[in-house]
Amino acid sequence: MDLRPHPRNVTPRLLSVLFAALAAGCASPPEQPTRPTPPTDRTSIVLVLARDLSPDDVSVYGAGLAWTPRIDRIADEGVLFENAFAGEDELHSLRGGESMAVAGGRRVGCYLGEPVESALDFVTEDPAPFLLLWGSGETVSAQDGKGRTLDEAVGRLLDGLEQAGRADDTAVIFTATPHTSLQGPRDARIPLLVRWPARIEAGRRVDALVRGADLLPTLHAIADSPPPEDLQGMSLFGFLVGEAPAEWRDSFRCDVRLQGQECDPGQLVRTRRYALLRNERTGSEALFDLALDPLGTRDRIDDPAYDDVRARLEERIATGRGEFP
Repeated sequence: MDLRPHPRNVTPRLLSVLFAALAAGCASPPEQPTRPTPPTDRTSIVLVLARDLSPDDVSVYGAGLAWTPRIDRIADEGVLFENAFAGEDELHSLRGGESMAVAGGRRVGCYLGEPVESALDFVTEDPAPFLLLWGSGETVSAQDGKGRTLDEAVGRLLDGLEQAGRADDTAVIFTATPHTSLQGPRDARIPLLVRWPARIEAGRRVDALVRGADLLPTLHAIADSPPPEDLQGMSLFGFLVGEAPAEWRDSFRCDVRLQGQECDPGQLVRTRRYALLRNERTGSEALFDLALDPLGTRDRIDDPAYDDVRARLEERIATGRGEFP
């Protein structure tokens, strides 16, 4: 996925932020809040968007050979989402205007593909709350122009927030685009870690089924800015602050690209236990029981014991095209 630098757009609207703060201070809190307590307007947001990573590339997930102690800090001091997924181009909206619209009066900086120093300069140049989108464009093992890995650059960013006195009231979200094409049902998984010392209890894990499309409504909730009515996805804000939503998805369907010479378009349907992959060009399918086969190596599509499961997941494809979640 292309992570070339985007134009910077820094637009302070401090007066509107102060006005909102005064209005919030004068308002009486509702006796029975209908949603988790919103953040203060001093909250800043950092979205770190890496490229072509799976949870196996981040050591805190415990499945791979990678060692990423600095990225792991975000999970150790915040929340780790164990079952986060993204379909083809699902995170594309985070790179442009839609994520910038979240700002809610905050100054905005977009530094995709640029050195972490550029992002840190933006953080420290003004004490006003901010929304920062940054990604080095490197994978975990590759080095940037100064010989640093992504993990080292993330550590530099976290240290910079601490030194600037901005760490406690800054929500740091680390995620990544998934691998370009799927070989198996695990390949659509993405790392998703969130640190926000002022609001998040450290060291928690969430096993709910989460989509990449959930990030935009989550950013709106953190920024306390109203989301568009047609915004897709579901906010993770309740999970972040320890107030899990009463209702949540138990399955999802997404568009994917399948690994192979043709990179065929496909469909992935996931529940907590099962995964169905369909090749849209050939019509072929593969079914996996991830409770018995966590790595997704044994195809059970021809096993009669799974006929009912297959029928349910195929119905999800038939009725779920174009739908969210």
